[in-house]
Amino acid sequence: MVAEEREVWDKPIELLLSLIGCAVGFGNVWRYPYIAYKNGGGAFLIPYFCMYILVGLPLYFLELALGQFASIGVSKVFQLSSIWRGLGWCMALQAFTTSIVYNMIIGWVFFYLFASFRKKLQWTTCTNWWNTEGCRELGKNMTLSGIQFCGGINNITTNCTVPKLAAAEYFENYVLQKSDSFSNFGLPTWKLSLCLLFSWILVFLCIRRGIKSSGKVVYVTALFPYVVIFALIIRAGIAIFSVMGFMADKVHLPISEVVDSGPGLAFIAYPEAMAHMPLSQLWAVLFFLMMITLGLDSQFAMFDVLISAVLDTFQYLRPHKTIVTMILCAITFLLGLPLCAPSTTPHYLRALQHSTCPSRHWGPFLAENRQGRYVMINDQQDVETRDLKTDKSYGIDNGTFTPRMDRF
Repeated sequence: MVAEEREVWDKPIELLLSLIGCAVGFGNVWRYPYIAYKNGGGAFLIPYFCMYILVGLPLYFLELALGQFASIGVSKVFQLSSIWRGLGWCMALQAFTTSIVYNMIIGWVFFYLFASFRKKLQWTTCTNWWNTEGCRELGKNMTLSGIQFCGGINNITTNCTVPKLAAAEYFENYVLQKSDSFSNFGLPTWKLSLCLLFSWILVFLCIRRGIKSSGKVVYVTALFPYVVIFALIIRAGIAIFSVMGFMADKVHLPISEVVDSGPGLAFIAYPEAMAHMPLSQLWAVLFFLMMITLGLDSQFAMFDVLISAVLDTFQYLRPHKTIVTMILCAITFLLGLPLCAPSTTPHYLRALQHSTCPSRHWGPFLAENRQGRYVMINDQQDVETRDLKTDKSYGIDNGTFTPRMDRF
């Protein structure tokens, strides 16, 4: 009954474009290039494509096939086994928390998009109230107002100031108003709050009717980024590696000291490169429009995971899907307001970035708590818990646990 009431794609191409848009997001702009550079450059592509073919594609196909076969959300699809029932809600919770931060990043992009319509791009100069004495404009001399900047092959002095790019100070001191400590919490800034509200309104308008509305939006959001990237490559050879090398050469510092992994690549490196192109405002607008379309595709998919989980669990709400979507958008917007406050977002985003790395201590189908007990399934699919230090039947010796996979 539930499967008959669900929406279906109008055309197969809409499903394909949605999958493409979901697979490509912010991480492709700011995360992957830096990881590739940090782990060997071109040599990194060898293990990357091996894992992509052997692990990434099969898992992607498995998840896609399971969703297409069951035609239900994550809260119900894993009820095929009693121990997996909580897995679906864990996925919904992960999508919920990630959506809060992800849409805040889209709000940052809107902030930059609106700023790109100014006659002078504000992240190109060091004469603004948020700039410090260590601010450095690309193309200027390494000495300014008596300040000796670090950098250069022949610079061996220790009494020098590490230069800070004007674009970096714009992002950290003006947009985020970054502080030195997470405890220095302030009120949300009205500019970022309005940008966050605007991004959530846009998300709601695009997904309010499910795939009937988002399926039409992806014709633009999935294809537009590739058009802009191709244009940038043809016009100025703009690619992330060339931008990083250009910035490092101008300030005479290693790449790792110029810009780090994370939002800095999207909100510092690329805007700085746009500023040195003819018609810089035009290219800046195109770039940030591209970033918005990249983020929206992924946001549609993540937030729909949450919506499907709620509607599948409380099926009497399905006729009111638009209202449910609006309420969930409003809740996530309110929960995202603290990210508009000074000092909050940079620290939280850094913690989120590192916490998403897979743990090497995870075992297949094993859940262990602090009391030293593990969960297992017997032949009747009943859940049992046994003490690690007393159970000898599963390879336990002196408190160590070596699971025998044939028992699972």
